[in-house]
Amino acid sequence: LTLALGIYSLGMAWGATGLRTSNGWELWWPDKRPAQADLLLATVNEQSERSTGDTMSQDVTLLDIDSPALEWLLLGRNVQIASSLDTQASPAIVISAQTEDINQPIAYRGQDFTWRQEPFWDLAGIYEWIKWSVFRDMPYESETVIVWVRNDLFIDTSQSLPQSTQQ
Repeated sequence: LTLALGIYSLGMAWGATGLRTSNGWELWWPDKRPAQADLLLATVNEQSERSTGDTMSQDVTLLDIDSPALEWLLLGRNVQIASSLDTQASPAIVISAQTEDINQPIAYRGQDFTWRQEPFWDLAGIYEWIKWSVFRDMPYESETVIVWVRNDLFIDTSQSLPQSTQQ
């Protein structure tokens, strides 16, 4: 009991100093929390603004991803959910799982993001629990998604400029 209370006191003292990272795990947080949602949204907004002039106007297609959190993140824009892409249609922005291949005849560029992380609470041993109690550090599993943007929407291609600015 003294050892457990000593480790707990050390963990609380370390947390009170403000040196604990903000990426740590707490027991009451949801298991699969979004990790790089802000970066993913910034990328989608930036590509939409560069191609259409408005951050919310570009359509986004979710390819075989079941994530209400991702749908909520993209709230306010036209989001299509698809299990496969039609080869005749070429959506501007596609978000797919890392294992998913989009198989489109038009070229796309992709960037991967860590979407969700889930700690291994059940597999943790005594060493992991001690490390968690002090640093809030726990081994975790990551789910990665890829944001694919059609190649002609980038600045380095001549077709990426809006019609009003092309000369």
